[in-house]
Amino acid sequence: MAKINMAIRGIDANFGQYQANTFFNDLHPTLKADFIMENPPFNLSGWGGDKLKDDKR
Repeated sequence: MAKINMAIRGIDANFGQYQANTFFNDLHPTLKADFIMENPPFNLSGWGGDKLKDDKR
């Protein structure tokens, strides 16, 4: 869905080699970005946000 969304808007995007939960498995560890689009699952309890407290991103 994300690839289609970017293609419709004419935006070149690299989503990684495979689908992944990028909150816990960063497919672009060397990427420097000005903007990041995200949709964290804040409506779910226990989604694992505590694992990201020390995340450098």
